[in-house]
Amino acid sequence: MQDADGLPKSSKAVALELINHVGRGQASNAEEEECGDRDDPGNFESKRNHELVFRPPCEERTRNLDLVGFMTEILGNIFQVIIGLGLLNVWLIRASSATSYRGGDARNLKDEFATYGLPSPVFYMVGSLKVLAGVLLLAGLAYAPVVAPAAGVVAVLMAGALAMHIKVGDPPSKSVPAMLMLLMSAFVCTIAYL
Repeated sequence: MQDADGLPKSSKAVALELINHVGRGQASNAEEEECGDRDDPGNFESKRNHELVFRPPCEERTRNLDLVGFMTEILGNIFQVIIGLGLLNVWLIRASSATSYRGGDARNLKDEFATYGLPSPVFYMVGSLKVLAGVLLLAGLAYAPVVAPAAGVVAVLMAGALAMHIKVGDPPSKSVPAMLMLLMSAFVCTIAYL
């Protein structure tokens, strides 16, 4: 190949010309296209007959990483809904109901806090934080910046709930909801920061 003055073109000039001609992400010889590194912007390789062929980055690997990210985001959204609705259910609808998960022999949430030896103001503070966090997690489906702090608060409160179950000597089965909420909120908080 020669330039406008009839001089031989350098391989860099030929490569630049091929980029303009072929375009990024396309190969001039599809059957010989190979997958490069995910972080590799692509390069030129010498193929048979000394013809230069653009080798794009590996689209299949990139597509798989996009799928993992997409699935992680969907799972995070599902966990947000479960946590948000779960907190609102426990604190607004079932606060006066007896369940098999209440600490000690408590018949309702207020009795449960008394069983743990916590004063009444702590009950109202924790309840307010959990209801607010539940609302923010649900709102976070539309406004993402509130998700990480809300999930972080829930994780801390659930760690405290686990500590209270241990303090009063509850069997592990009574701690299952708090443990699940802790794991889900930690997951949501983590992916919200990524």
